[in-house]
Amino acid sequence: MQLTDIGANLTHPSFHDDLEAVVARARMAGIASIVVTGSTVLESKLAAEIAGRFGFHATAGVHPHHARDCGPATIGELRELAKHPRVVAIGECGLDFNRNYSPHPDQEKWFIAQLELGLELGKPLFLHSRDAHPRFAEILRHHRVSKAVASMSASPAGSATSAAARTCSSWCATSRTSACCSRPIRPISRRATCARNPSRAAMSLLFCLTY
Repeated sequence: MQLTDIGANLTHPSFHDDLEAVVARARMAGIASIVVTGSTVLESKLAAEIAGRFGFHATAGVHPHHARDCGPATIGELRELAKHPRVVAIGECGLDFNRNYSPHPDQEKWFIAQLELGLELGKPLFLHSRDAHPRFAEILRHHRVSKAVASMSASPAGSATSAAARTCSSWCATSRTSACCSRPIRPISRRATCARNPSRAAMSLLFCLTY
């Protein structure tokens, strides 16, 4: 079976010294393609470079952890990055009300700005939600998002499924998606999360495949 890893953080420093080996092992394990995640403007540029180097794909976006670092040039830079032939989605963008590395107003402002950019460009969104499902779903409904992959987490890990399910069902009830919730819940980036931090694999869920 040939698989695609849709959320690999290969720009992370932990991969810098052995990226070639990591990619080789992934291919030996049946990973035919990888979507390299962009989490800042700089890392989105690196994600596109890695995607071009290995024949993968990438996303361009700013993770909610880094929303406080965004400025007037951010969306323009992402718009330019989105022109790269290997960039297939906008993100990782969303809300993280658990770790709160960025203030909530900043997170919401730049989440919405990236949603609007994705809609403007007609590109799918790669979304992130942790302990933020009511506001997350409200924003998605308001903007009528219909093409996205969402990585949803909750704390503690045992509540992740119910929180993500509430978000997904709430979103799907008011969006015109063709495949939402039609597939079982499964951990994303299992190779990377299990290898680096086994406890995280149970917390990250892939939901709402709406391509």
